[in-house]
Amino acid sequence: ETDSDQTGYMRADDNGLIGVYQGGQLLYVTDIAVKGLRAVDRELLERGIETSSYEDVLKMLEDFGS
Repeated sequence: ETDSDQTGYMRADDNGLIGVYQGGQLLYVTDIAVKGLRAVDRELLERGIETSSYEDVLKMLEDFGS
């Protein structure tokens, strides 16, 4: 596996929800609405947030969802 296979990535999708990607493939779309997040988090998601591992993606989603 290459590093890109392990890299997690999140961005806002067309419906305003957080989409989760790994290795360039969309894994799933969450039920977390971007509009309910802090402005700084919304801006990051509009650009896309890359993480070093999928585990980091899960941690961030837990934070966003709480």
